[in-house]
Amino acid sequence: MKKLLLFFPHNFLTNSAGCHTRCWSMIDFFKKLDFEIYLVSFTDFDIYHWTEADINLSKEYFSDSLILSKEDAKNKFLKFAKKHNITHTLISYSYYSWLIEDPYFDSKVKICDTHDIIEYSIYMSDKLNSMFGDLAMVKSKDISNDLFKYDFISNKEIDSIKINTEDLKRFDLILSISDFEAIKLKDLGFKNVVYFTYSQLGKITKKNEYSIDPIFVASINPFNLQSYIIMRDRLKLPFKVNVIGNISNKIDRNNDFNIFGRVNDLSFFYKKTKFSLCPIIAGTGTKIKILDSMANGVPVVGTNFSAKGTPIIDNRNGFISNSWDDFVEKSKELYDNIDLQKKFSKNSLIDMKEYVSFKKNYNTIKNYL
Repeated sequence: MKKLLLFFPHNFLTNSAGCHTRCWSMIDFFKKLDFEIYLVSFTDFDIYHWTEADINLSKEYFSDSLILSKEDAKNKFLKFAKKHNITHTLISYSYYSWLIEDPYFDSKVKICDTHDIIEYSIYMSDKLNSMFGDLAMVKSKDISNDLFKYDFISNKEIDSIKINTEDLKRFDLILSISDFEAIKLKDLGFKNVVYFTYSQLGKITKKNEYSIDPIFVASINPFNLQSYIIMRDRLKLPFKVNVIGNISNKIDRNNDFNIFGRVNDLSFFYKKTKFSLCPIIAGTGTKIKILDSMANGVPVVGTNFSAKGTPIIDNRNGFISNSWDDFVEKSKELYDNIDLQKKFSKNSLIDMKEYVSFKKNYNTIKNYL
């Protein structure tokens, strides 16, 4: 019997962020391979805390679970692994590789799901936070013009960031969340990196109504806040934007936006909306908002940055802009053309089916398992 010990640092049961969707996809993938799955997570993470109800609920999804404090976590993790005769470990975020720093794990298959390279994420977050005071200036119009630059993060800046490779060296298989990340890690000499695109997404909406204004789905992070500020202050979009997600807790009310907050089920919006917006120009990892939209037959208007590593093909299943003027023009073109919305919707479903294919992704990693 194959037994997978999954570590994820905080409560993902609420599915409140893209990293949670990614984690659920991993669980679904390995269950399809007939793995027994055991969970370890932290009670004292900064955000997304485990409640008693969620801890009890976790027992329905896993063969066993251990929700513990970070204190002495390494020893407890080891004991839990030995108790269940674990054959494989899946560590979310390479930073936590210290959990498997014991000779016991030498004979186990050690997998890392990177989610993102933390050094890149920290660099980009710090750059943004220096411009709007660690979220404190989100309501202010007095923001550095640099925040609005379409080429916000240059390739030269990315290449200058130093990455801690020691954590990654502990793994037999590294699952990259974007092609950008996979290329960077391979350039650093890692041959065991696989760009892993499998995703367990929502139910497919085959018949869209295209009746409400475009949506912007966003959790609270600096990159989503930057996108909101850009839409609010610089882009003259010819429609209102429906903003959905926890980002609503940090943004001001504005006549150009309908603010809905976090919703438990996005299917209503996916069925009704004309398309999704993803004006992201910084950050790491895959933009789950793009994959989720396309899997529900909702076209996406994105940027060169946000579309990297996604199935968006310009003028086939959505639009990819190369400037802010281009973003506005393409959004307007799609908004005014229901036939184009239907064409992109149909092609989104076709292209996503291949992109997230279980068989395709299994073939990329089967030799490591």
